[in-house]
Amino acid sequence: MTKDDNLVRRLREPAFGTDTTERNLMGSAADRIEALTEQLEAARLDAKEAEAYALWLEGKLQKTEKALDKIAGKAPYADDPYDIARAALAELKGDKT
Repeated sequence: MTKDDNLVRRLREPAFGTDTTERNLMGSAADRIEALTEQLEAARLDAKEAEAYALWLEGKLQKTEKALDKIAGKAPYADDPYDIARAALAELKGDKT
């Protein structure tokens, strides 16, 4: 049981003699803690997915850099960035030039 679960349990089981207003406030606090805990877990999952996507993009970037390095001297006009980009794209697609 986590600290949050323990706190929520304690808030939902108020002490003897607690009036209705206090019980309602404690119940509301417990509801809010549960909602925030769910949001936190969702944010953690999103962060893990974002990290995986960042790693995937890093791999694509490395592949692109290698393709650019490979064709740097082979582009028809090495000083024309559009020709370099077209040649790099062809390399990434696996097209034969």
